Amino acid sequence: MKKLIILGFFTLSFIFCGGNNAIVDRTEENNVEIIKNHIEPYKLNKPNNLTIRILFFIDTSSTLITKTGLMDIQDFVVDSEGNIYCISLKNRECLIFKFDKNGKFINSFIKKGRGPGEIDKYSNFQINTEDEIEIYQARPPKLRFFNKKGKLIREKFLEISYIRAFTLKNGNYLALGPHNLIDTLDENSIHAPLIILDSNLEKIKELEIRKWPNPMGAKRMKYSEHVFQWSISRKNIFIANENRDYEILVYDLDGHPMRKIQKEYKPVNIPPEIKDRFKKASRFADRISFPKQFCPFQGIFTDDKGKLFVATYEKGENPGEYIHDIFNDSGVFIGRKSLNHFGKTGYGAPFSLSAILKNDHLYCLQEDDIGYKKIAVYKIHWE
Repeated sequence: MKKLIILGFFTLSFIFCGGNNAIVDRTEENNVEIIKNHIEPYKLNKPNNLTIRILFFIDTSSTLITKTGLMDIQDFVVDSEGNIYCISLKNRECLIFKFDKNGKFINSFIKKGRGPGEIDKYSNFQINTEDEIEIYQARPPKLRFFNKKGKLIREKFLEISYIRAFTLKNGNYLALGPHNLIDTLDENSIHAPLIILDSNLEKIKELEIRKWPNPMGAKRMKYSEHVFQWSISRKNIFIANENRDYEILVYDLDGHPMRKIQKEYKPVNIPPEIKDRFKKASRFADRISFPKQFCPFQGIFTDDKGKLFVATYEKGENPGEYIHDIFNDSGVFIGRKSLNHFGKTGYGAPFSLSAILKNDHLYCLQEDDIGYKKIAVYKIHWE
């Protein structure tokens, strides 16, 4: 009885956050912390207002960039020194273009092809904690590691073909799959688990499952952005799954659940033009039912210090911008910011938002009205 009283008191009480004067809703369930955030940010005695100042663009519409040979930007990564690497399979020769921290073109490397050290296609692209360029391809399934000059260092072959696979800081791997989704079909849905693998590529734990309607089997399907995204900080894995409403799951790099970040939100209605566009583009339109509102978010990304940014569907201050909820490294809602970075709206969300926040610099992949891509680089400041 005494334990129940203590537990009840703990669950219903509020705690002070880090010695600050704002009181944060916090509970615990099965040793997992639950942070309950509300519509308004908590007011903490720490800098929580983000300001940004544009430094430069890497713009594929400019003559200067065109001369480098870069035709498009499908993805990009940033190393610890601030060098920017853009990848584009549309280029016939070199696929990766390197720019220094000031946006000056350095060189291009990694040829397109199937020979040693060449890349024909890729599933994901990242800079790992050793500042190596890591490229995963699903068929055949292998991870390739290159140095910052584009020289192939090593390869790691996987027995199972996943949709995506990443190396984590602790030597484990994060993988989504399997690649052959036929194995995961049922009458109404398709599903792909997000799992942790150990250094020997043995499964440690299943974290979450990405599910979306099976258009070949389901008689009726609810329209959805199918938002299932993750982001990795130095210590944690953050997972956003629209099926959980506004709740972000936080795990450590071994797959242990650490926290649930929950938030109240203002729903955003799906505009008629998205419905019309989808109906024209989809051959399954007659079986689609549209809810009134979007899911709570369209994606997430984290900075290198553990802050979490959640992109909502609320329109921002300027064209192309959306409001982002910002949470500190304890999962506490501390503010909002209007940001512009490239993403898909109305046809299914990408696996991750095209934004990186690293070493007090924000990098956003953007797209103009004509379709030219550019990377906007900002200096950030917390005040």
